Amino acid sequence: MKATGVVRKLDKLGRIVLPKELRDSMNIQADDHMEIFMEDDGSIILRKYAPFCAACGSMEEVETFGETRLCKACVKLIKHNNL
Repeated sequence: MKATGVVRKLDKLGRIVLPKELRDSMNIQADDHMEIFMEDDGSIILRKYAPFCAACGSMEEVETFGETRLCKACVKLIKHNNL
């Protein structure tokens, strides 16, 4: 993990502002969706949301099954191999 040296205070609603330089370097735009992860050590990780397939990494025709995202091609392959 790369340290940025930036410290922000939460507002009364629990929000923080990501610095413009960080948003620009990560190509994060207004209205982009962000995923929030919590690590076992209590760390919080923010990542720009990208609906990619957990099996092959494709971003084409991805569907969510429980907490796992799979593309239609991988779903078809899984169904075929389970028959």
